[in-house]
Amino acid sequence: MPKLPEYDPLNVPASREQINTWRRTQEEAPLFVGGFQLDVDQDSLHRLQLRIHNWEQIGTANVAWMTADNHQVWLTKDDLGKLYAHAMTEKARRSSVLHDTAQQFKRDGVTLRQLREWTL
Repeated sequence: MPKLPEYDPLNVPASREQINTWRRTQEEAPLFVGGFQLDVDQDSLHRLQLRIHNWEQIGTANVAWMTADNHQVWLTKDDLGKLYAHAMTEKARRSSVLHDTAQQFKRDGVTLRQLREWTL
């Protein structure tokens, strides 16, 4: 009697909702920006923007900022502004690639294993 192949629960087609969840997760992942990993989820970017816009009211020459991999870096207002601008550009670039990739996955099909292994 032939032996049945071993069942792989990840070797099944991903649903549209699973692809959408994958895309959202990828879009919220940290990015390498300004020489270090930066959290670029909505809350983190909002905190960065608030710090820049309220710099004078807080009154300091520089600030300790925590990277996504938990390293502390000291940055000036100008550094934070450049970091924010670069992060937004990189996030937009990644979002565009992820959008196109998700559309291709929905059109052509993808397994859960392929979603798990996909990297940008």
